[in-house]
Amino acid sequence: MAPAESKEKVATREGTADAATVYGEITEFLWWRKKQGYKEATIVGRGSRLRRLVKLGADLFNPESI
Repeated sequence: MAPAESKEKVATREGTADAATVYGEITEFLWWRKKQGYKEATIVGRGSRLRRLVKLGADLFNPESI
């Protein structure tokens, strides 16, 4: 018999956005900057910084957490 696999859900705080939502908002923000005429280097740099903050656990929707 195969051992039963246990899947644990990662606890998230109530009101915290999931990763897909956050990355979607980052993409929308970068697209807005492109439409506003920002240089490509600025857009790429800002995007990588925002993704890094998310990866480190910052809540971009709560300025006090950053």
